[in-house]
Amino acid sequence: TVDRALWHAGQTDEALLKGLVERHFQFTGSPRAKALLENWDASRRQFVKVFPTEYKRALVELGAKKANQEELAA
Repeated sequence: TVDRALWHAGQTDEALLKGLVERHFQFTGSPRAKALLENWDASRRQFVKVFPTEYKRALVELGAKKANQEELAA
């Protein structure tokens, strides 16, 4: 099994998501968007990134390869 936290390791996706929610609130005044932004630390954990299983498998393999290379270099 894969640690879901690794799926969101980069901040780029989170920054993009937050920006989209901010723009949505700016243009619509959505109370839901406002609530999400006011408690972003908790709200951000409710989102799940959905992507193909092959991509997930490739990320896991790359992570394992990188960890192995770092271990050999130490």
